[in-house]
Amino acid sequence: MKDLSKRILKRVWHDFYLIVSFTILRPLAMTCRQAADFRNTLYDQAGNYSRTKYFLHLSICTACVNYQRIADYFDKSLAAYEINKMSEADVENFNKRLIKTLKQK
Repeated sequence: MKDLSKRILKRVWHDFYLIVSFTILRPLAMTCRQAADFRNTLYDQAGNYSRTKYFLHLSICTACVNYQRIADYFDKSLAAYEINKMSEADVENFNKRLIKTLKQK
C-alpha cells in the first residue's frame, strides 16, 4: 500500500510540475539530456539555481534518478580502483606467484 501511494503521489507531482514548469516557470524546466550533461560535467561548479533545476528534474524523472545512481556507483568504483592500483613491480610479482601456483597444480 505504501509503495502504491508513493507511486501515485510521484505521478501527481510529475503532472503538476510539468504543467506549472512549462507554463509559468519555464526557466526551471530541464530535459533529461540537460540533466545528464549537468551531472557529468557541471555539478561540482554549479550554483544553487542550477542545482535546484537539476533536483527538480530528478524529483519527476525516475530514469534520471537511475542514471545518477549508476554514475555515482561508477565514480566510487573508479576512485576505489585508482586507490588500489598496483605498480609495475607489484604486477610482476603477482604474475610470478600466479604462474608458480598454476605450475604446482
